Amino acid sequence: MKGLHLLTVVILMSFSICATAQIDEERHFNTWWSIKAKMDLNDRFYVNSQISLRRYDILSQWQKIIIRARGLYKIDELFVAGFGYTYSRNFEHDQPKNHISIPRNDIFTELGFTNEFDELRLINRFRLEHRFSGIMIVPEDSNQKAYIDGTKFSNRLRYRATFKYPVLKENGKTKIYAAGFYELFLRMNSGFKILNISGNIFKLVGGYKLNDLITVEAGYRRHIKHDKVYSVKEINNIIDLAIKYRFDFSDLFPDKHTPGID
Repeated sequence: MKGLHLLTVVILMSFSICATAQIDEERHFNTWWSIKAKMDLNDRFYVNSQISLRRYDILSQWQKIIIRARGLYKIDELFVAGFGYTYSRNFEHDQPKNHISIPRNDIFTELGFTNEFDELRLINRFRLEHRFSGIMIVPEDSNQKAYIDGTKFSNRLRYRATFKYPVLKENGKTKIYAAGFYELFLRMNSGFKILNISGNIFKLVGGYKLNDLITVEAGYRRHIKHDKVYSVKEINNIIDLAIKYRFDFSDLFPDKHTPGID
């Protein structure tokens, strides 16, 4: 309970800072394009991976490239735990020609639990990220290209609440569904002390299962980011498109053993 009270105080203080500070706003209408894959290794272990491409202002400029993989273990029907790795390259808005994208390597652990209310599923996920970001050095001479020299380390805590509800079923299986989530990002220092809110996301999507392997999703998300001192607020309104694949390891590599033959 002490941790919950501390989290509540941090959130209230952060909102208070946002309300009183002089904030410059940046607004963008972006697109995110993703390919996601899930492979079930057995009844308890599975692997998720994704590649996401993000563009500022529809398609005009790069915002981010993400490659992520994570392994998860079902503790029981409601609880899951896992770890993973994310590689990303981050671009500035209106990036000067001599600037370059900043690489970042994240290692993370996560814990999730599910609440079920009839057909409505609510999934809660806590993810602790250890982030290693490249440091961009910009020469005073604008004709010289920037370069990466060194790495800075930080931690970040993420909480996501996801819902999923079947809209249309076919032969007892979900064909069309509505889903969405709210996610809160908490900035931390290297000693795991929560500093403030670095951003939040609200997302709504509709999903259509083409078959047992492929699902397409389309939706909208609103992503708000703050800098460390709450002087800049970046608001991203985003069209989100994704193709999702799901595989069963046993289906990809069937047992060729024939009964009765050794």
